[in-house]
Amino acid sequence: MPSALRVTVGSTTCSQRSCTRAVAHLNASGRRAAIIGTLAGILTVVSRASKAADVEEEAKAQAAREERQRQVAEERKRAAARAALSGDRQGRFIH
Repeated sequence: MPSALRVTVGSTTCSQRSCTRAVAHLNASGRRAAIIGTLAGILTVVSRASKAADVEEEAKAQAAREERQRQVAEERKRAAARAALSGDRQGRFIH
């Protein structure tokens, strides 16, 4: 979990460390419903951060695939140009 994680539960915003303390305090005072709300808030933030990271990772992977496809297309064009210049379009030399 990122160290800069901030969670908002109700009107309270807390860091990961203070949320851990808050859950411990709520547990000690027997306020189980508040614990569930706090944990739900933490899970929501973590889930959103995870989804954002997944989207960013997929965008980078897609950009890398597109760049590779572009490079392959350019290499094919260069190979076709070399073949045309050598007169070897079908893999056979013209005598």
